[in-house]
Amino acid sequence: MLARTTVIHAVSEYGEAWTTQDADRIAALFTEDAVYIERAFDRNGTFVGREQIREYWLRQICGKQTSIRFRHVERDLAIDATRPVAVVKWLAEFDNFREKRADKAEKLVRFCQVARLEFRGEQICYLEEYGQSVSGPGARWPPLDASEDELAARIRKRFKESAVAATCDKCQAPFASRSKLFAHLRATPCGEGVVSRPAVEPTAALCFTVSYDEPPRLQEVLHHVVGQHGHLNWAVPLRVAPAAICNRVAINVPKRMLADLPSLVRRLRERLPDVDVQGADVADRPFAAERRQAERYIALVPWKCCGASPVASSAAPAPTASAEHVGCPTPFASLEAARYVDEATLRRMAHAARRAVELKDAGWLKTAKLGRVRCSAQDAPRAAWCRVSISMRQPEPLFVNTLVAALVAHARGVLDGAALDAVFEGSNLPNLTPLPQQFVVLAGPVMTNFESKNNLGKPERDTRVSTAAQRHLARMVAAEASVDDWATKICV
Repeated sequence: MLARTTVIHAVSEYGEAWTTQDADRIAALFTEDAVYIERAFDRNGTFVGREQIREYWLRQICGKQTSIRFRHVERDLAIDATRPVAVVKWLAEFDNFREKRADKAEKLVRFCQVARLEFRGEQICYLEEYGQSVSGPGARWPPLDASEDELAARIRKRFKESAVAATCDKCQAPFASRSKLFAHLRATPCGEGVVSRPAVEPTAALCFTVSYDEPPRLQEVLHHVVGQHGHLNWAVPLRVAPAAICNRVAINVPKRMLADLPSLVRRLRERLPDVDVQGADVADRPFAAERRQAERYIALVPWKCCGASPVASSAAPAPTASAEHVGCPTPFASLEAARYVDEATLRRMAHAARRAVELKDAGWLKTAKLGRVRCSAQDAPRAAWCRVSISMRQPEPLFVNTLVAALVAHARGVLDGAALDAVFEGSNLPNLTPLPQQFVVLAGPVMTNFESKNNLGKPERDTRVSTAAQRHLARMVAAEASVDDWATKICV
């Protein structure tokens, strides 16, 4: 049975993590596969897994909230008698930063919140929260250090308020509310200017385009370059894009620091020799990963892993132009790839790619918003490799890798047509061995809406991006030995 002390301790930790804006502390409170529902039935308000929860807190709590106060109302705690489920209530208030609101960028938020918690041991495995704002002329927000009895009385409309809520220390004039007292202090010499709203330094989002072979230590380096101004917001999270030809990252900084962007880029390149910083732009606000449109991935698979049976080199057709195959945008017969793959294998790969797109709304691919899937033969020096280009919004790591495994399994004859359809129509990731991560790379995020709103340049037009792509593809080809036995173990 769930102990009351366990729940109280967990909510206390939740409150401490919130008020101290400690994303690592909140992540430790949840299980690895926990579900955090900020807004029910909203895919942008539901976060699955500890890392997604941590990223949400970095963006929302650490990035937008200040002066946080929290109060757990312990007397209203309810625990299920047969399951490790509890319902808790807390009060919270904080200053919330709102984007594109000019002089109204900050707003005091007060709300009463109820949350349903499920526990696994001492950790929370499910949180579903609902909140009610406490504002307006009829609201009576209680002191958060009030006793449990006083809170219970206030919520039952039993207020103990005097007619005089505040008095000016200078002139002793009574006021019905603290708001009226502050208005008096601002308008008269009694305030001496001490209650004026402090000037808020204008900020903007510093956006970088970067290429990397493994997740970079960019947060640490940026703090050295621009100071401790916030957390990074990646267009595509690092956990689903550990290697990228092009990814975008943004951080909110004071506008005064953005006068010399070339100098910032140069200093970053000096401190990050393993990361290709391709350029910088300025936007009104950072990215929100859960609102990204899609991203493009490139995977390379040796044709020999696809079960190819190429014709002998002496019998290979002469390089002539021919009709395009479905799913293969480059004329097959005109390529050196004819020495490494037969047309039947190419057709099977193309068929599997086409079925993935046709069944994208039927099963596990639905959450990925799958777009285009194309399998292409290539010229030298990668003629021995199949290039798979995939457009999707990858919700979890290895979605792309698993999709490529399904294509290869069909090309090898391990999955026939019916089995392939069953794989794509299943609600869970299929039991296939994903393509090793070193053979998948993020080509770039699709951010057309954000780019047009903020007048950002398109990174694919930068020649440095083309150079980064060639470097990544060469790295994949060099790692060929590590993929030799993968195809034989696709179905586990």
